Amino acid sequence: MIFKLSLALLLLLLAAIWLFIGYYLKTSLLLGLGLGVMFGVIIMLLPDVLEWMIKEDRPETMFLLSNKEASTSL
Repeated sequence: MIFKLSLALLLLLLAAIWLFIGYYLKTSLLLGLGLGVMFGVIIMLLPDVLEWMIKEDRPETMFLLSNKEASTSL
């Protein structure tokens, strides 16, 4: 887990640098690359975050997942 977090931080730093350079040079290639790396890191960390949330026994109200019926205005 520590290895994955350190890799994620390095990738996010690299993505931020690409976004910064791409914004000021007005190159969509670097902007797209930076955004792609950021979304990739989020997807890479998503299973670990979900596992952490499941292990913590958090109450249902914290995530606003109540079992109420949906009401419509129709």
